[in-house]
Amino acid sequence: MLKNILVLLLLLFMAACTKDVPETDKSIIQTTEKNKINKLIESFYSDFNKGNIDSALTCISQDYKAILSESDEIVGLENYKRELNQYKTEYPEGRWQYSIEEMLIKDGMGYVIILSSFVMPDPLESKGNPVYSERSMKVLLKDSQGDWKIYRSVSVPLFTY
Repeated sequence: MLKNILVLLLLLFMAACTKDVPETDKSIIQTTEKNKINKLIESFYSDFNKGNIDSALTCISQDYKAILSESDEIVGLENYKRELNQYKTEYPEGRWQYSIEEMLIKDGMGYVIILSSFVMPDPLESKGNPVYSERSMKVLLKDSQGDWKIYRSVSVPLFTY
C-alpha cells in the first residue's frame, strides 16, 4: 500500500513538472527574445556605422546568405565581409538608418522586416541625405549558446539616387 502511494505521489509530482508554460511566462520569454533581437540589429548597424566591420559580423551566422534583387547573391560570411568592407571604403561617411517594421519569433527562429536607408552627410542640411533605401527581411536563428544570429537576408530597393 505504501508503495502504491509513493508511486502515485511520484506521478503527481511529475505531472506538475510537465505542465504547459503559463501565458504570462510565455509573454515574458517572448519579450526577452524580442529585446535580444532588437539589440542584435542595433549592434549590427551601429558597428557598421562606426566602421567596425568585424564586430558587425559577430551578428551574422557562418552560413549567411543574402539575396538582393539588383545584384548577385552573397553566400558565406567571408563574402559578406568583403561586401561590407567595399561599401565602407566607397562611402566612408555613409551611415545606415533603420527601423524595424515587424518581428516574429517562435521556437528558435524568427524574422524581422526592416526599412533602412543609407545616408550621406549633406553640407547644407544637418541631417543625412538618403542615397539608397530598402526593405529587407532578415531571418534569424538562435544558436546553441542562446544567441540570435542573422541567417538569411532578402532585400528589395525602395529607391536609389
